[in-house]
Amino acid sequence: MRDRAERLDWRWQDVSTPFVHERDGRVVSHVGVLEQTWIVGGVERRMGGIHAVCTLESERRKGLYRSLMEEVLEWCEGRHPSLELSTESPEYYEPFGFRVVPEHRFRARVGWPGGAPGLRRLDLDRRDDVALLERLLASRATLSRSFGVVGETAVFKFNEGSGENLHYCEALDLVAAMSVDERGTLELNDVVASELPSFQSLLEHVGTPVREAIFYFNPERLDVFAVPEPTRSGEVLMVRGEFPFPGADGPPPLGMIPPSSRH
Repeated sequence: MRDRAERLDWRWQDVSTPFVHERDGRVVSHVGVLEQTWIVGGVERRMGGIHAVCTLESERRKGLYRSLMEEVLEWCEGRHPSLELSTESPEYYEPFGFRVVPEHRFRARVGWPGGAPGLRRLDLDRRDDVALLERLLASRATLSRSFGVVGETAVFKFNEGSGENLHYCEALDLVAAMSVDERGTLELNDVVASELPSFQSLLEHVGTPVREAIFYFNPERLDVFAVPEPTRSGEVLMVRGEFPFPGADGPPPLGMIPPSSRH
C-alpha cells in the first residue's frame, strides 16, 4: 500500500512520526504517530493517532513494544489530550489506558430500480484523475458533525490508493468510495465533495438497481433515513484520554470512523 501511494507522490513518512528500536542498523520494532481532526457532538479536536505497531517475530517478548509505547505516550503528553487507534487486538492497548468506543454503521431501505449511469470509476494511473481527487480532498466537506473526521486526506489516500472503489460523479462534482453487489446492496464508505448532496441525488446517478444502502458513517448530512446498527467487524476503535470532548452536545453520538479514514 505504501509503494502504491508513493507512485502517486503520496508519502506516508510525510505525515507519520516513527518511534523505533534498531538492532545492527535494522529497525526491529516500530510505533507510528499521526494526527487527525475528529468532530464529536459538534466539537473539533486534533487527535494523536497510533498506527503501524509491529515487531519482528524474532524480537518479540523482549519488552520493545512496551518501551516504545511508553515513549510515545510521553511524547504525546501535552500535544494530544486524546489519542485513538483501530485494532483487532484491544488487549494489547488496554494496559496503556485505551478503551473501546462502540461504533455504529447505518442501514436504509432504498428500492432504486437503476437509471442512466452517472458515475465512472477513477483511474489513478491518469494524472487528470489524480488531480481531480486532490482538488476534492483539499476542499472536502465534513461528512458528519455528530461523530467523524474533519478534512481527512493522508489516510484516505493510503487506504484508497488503488482507486478500486472510487467513483466520480461529474454532475455532482464528487468522489464516492462505494460498491454495489449482485444483491443490490450499496455500501458507501465515504463521500468527497466541497458540498455534500442528498443521498437521493447521488442514488440517481447509480446505473444498477439498489435494494438497500449501508453507510459506514453517520449519514445525517445526506438527508436520508437510516437505522443505526452495531458494527460487526473484528476491528475496534479505541481512545485514550478525554472522549467525548468537553463541550460536546449530549451523550456519545452514534456513528463510526469510515474505513477510508481508519489507520
